[in-house]
Amino acid sequence: ECLMAISETSLTRVEQILHFLVIHLLREMRELDIVNMQEEEKLWDELRHTVGTKDLIAIINRLIDQCLAVVMNKKTGEILMMNAKDYIDRNLSSDLGIEELADYLKISCSYFSMLFKMHFGETFVEYITRQRMETAKSLLKMTDKSIAQIGKMCGYSERRYFTKVFQKYTGIPPSEFRGS
Repeated sequence: ECLMAISETSLTRVEQILHFLVIHLLREMRELDIVNMQEEEKLWDELRHTVGTKDLIAIINRLIDQCLAVVMNKKTGEILMMNAKDYIDRNLSSDLGIEELADYLKISCSYFSMLFKMHFGETFVEYITRQRMETAKSLLKMTDKSIAQIGKMCGYSERRYFTKVFQKYTGIPPSEFRGS
């Protein structure tokens, strides 16, 4: 009889700890935008109808799985963008397009564009242009290659187009930049 009373007290204490754990897990998930209001309401309703430790442990496992899924998705996005940056760096001198990169990463163009903007804070075209122009500025200052050669090295096959983009980006033509 005494043993039964201890185990019931222990069981009640375990249930209190598990409830406490669920509440704190939900609070963290809300702050990290892992759970929305509807999902949270549904969970509170479920908590009101739980019968014991088994149900509480099942809820906790579900919440942890949901957290892991979100974290893995974020990780996947970061890995995809690291691969995209590496690909861009290796192919900056060629004609790069969103389709080519999305195909290389095996994702849709719209998902690539959304991830890219989120990760780099600028569009793909803005990023490529900035990378090319920064490379061009370095090459103009540190080499004696012709403007046409530098344009080609930066992914612009036409000298006039390279000059136009460079002037728009820096405010001065490449020849003037080199002389400054």
